[in-house]
Amino acid sequence: MSSVSRFKCAGRVVTAFAIAAGCGAAAAAQQRATAAAETAAQAEMPMGLAQVAAVQSLHQCVVQASQYHGVNVTVLAAILRHESRLRPDVVRRNADGSFDAGIAQMNSVHWPELARHGIAPEALLNPCVGTFVAAWHLSKQFYRWGYTWWAVGAYHSGTPAANERYQVRIWNELVAMGAVPGPKLSVP
Repeated sequence: MSSVSRFKCAGRVVTAFAIAAGCGAAAAAQQRATAAAETAAQAEMPMGLAQVAAVQSLHQCVVQASQYHGVNVTVLAAILRHESRLRPDVVRRNADGSFDAGIAQMNSVHWPELARHGIAPEALLNPCVGTFVAAWHLSKQFYRWGYTWWAVGAYHSGTPAANERYQVRIWNELVAMGAVPGPKLSVP
């Protein structure tokens, strides 16, 4: 895992997560560019992340990530919309003390596994890296559970009640996107 990137913010040195929490757009842009460069420099990265730096737009990232990892592009886009409203710089602290980071709100419980693949938590703030990681994580759920709504819910949780709520939330995103017909459902 690469060392934590540090930047100046209001005259003091801070980590990428402090920048994402509100230290300014210029510093955050610097951090994202550095994270993308670090990611692209990794020679033996799985998941195709070395190619991420060449991608020009978020739409291209979503399409390429879904193709590379064999997941539905529309479901992946719905997850990203739900998780962050397509904002790559979002970092949240959860009630249990864990963190969610980036466009896909990847939870810190997954960070050790990502570190084994050379992906530092701050790299998740790069929209393409976060999108490729989301597609990889979703593909793992499909591999485990098949192409089912349970697998879509397992992107968020394996707990039955939380899984069901997440399924409905992603369904509602798909309806809002015009990807599926029908009314939005009540979230249980």
